[in-house]
Amino acid sequence: MNATHKRFSRRNGQATKGGFTLIEMLVVIAIIALLASIITPSVTHALENARRVSCASNLRQIASAMLDYATQNDGEIVPFQRRTQDVGYDLSWAGVLIEQGHISAPMSDTREDIHPNSVFRCPSGRMDGLWSGHQPSFDQVFENENYMRDVNRPWPSPHDTENDGKKFVHLWYAANASTANNHWPMVRQADQHGGNPTRENNILSLTHSNKTVMFYCGVWAHNRVNNRFYPRHGNPKRNLNVVFWDGHVNTIPSRAYIVGSTDPDAYPRFRR
Repeated sequence: MNATHKRFSRRNGQATKGGFTLIEMLVVIAIIALLASIITPSVTHALENARRVSCASNLRQIASAMLDYATQNDGEIVPFQRRTQDVGYDLSWAGVLIEQGHISAPMSDTREDIHPNSVFRCPSGRMDGLWSGHQPSFDQVFENENYMRDVNRPWPSPHDTENDGKKFVHLWYAANASTANNHWPMVRQADQHGGNPTRENNILSLTHSNKTVMFYCGVWAHNRVNNRFYPRHGNPKRNLNVVFWDGHVNTIPSRAYIVGSTDPDAYPRFRR
């Protein structure tokens, strides 16, 4: 009798066909469930780590494009927004970098046409809609699921190209910029049509390039507000990626930083 393929019946002493008993099946199911409970967190962590690394790579490419622009423009930093006569502040820094060949990314004809494959997209960012506007307070983000969803959506940054009309660059990254203050690395720039009396800053004015933020996971711009740093990475999400003006990227805890501080050792530093 081949014991490998047959079992012995205690009732009649005859060999029966092989198979799993109910207890054996329950044991196998329990083992599979145990393995799944062990493996799933590891897989989740690995996927999130891959998204964080990909995000950091995007930020390095954007920083390289910014520095390339400065190198070709006597150290000038691309303005956060440039004023035009017909549409107000409508020339975005991202559109300038794309048009002048410092970086490659898709531009859309409409606000709603969101491209999934873009260096300006954080891999942990959402694609199901646009940022709705004003951001909530820092505490509200962690308390309200709707806020958390909204701050991970893109900002459709408008860019008025001279030949093709208005285009949009969807941004999941925020600039360390101010709309009305020269103490930030990136500012609005008025042109011959008037507007805010601001100017382009020069990269030589950055005395703490290794501590001064260039871009970070977020939407639109910093704009002198203390509470605009929201989590994109981690499990649970509690961190964000930041690229500094010397080109290095760091993952920092998400919290409300004091942007008005002039302490040169403040980390991260926002004012130049």
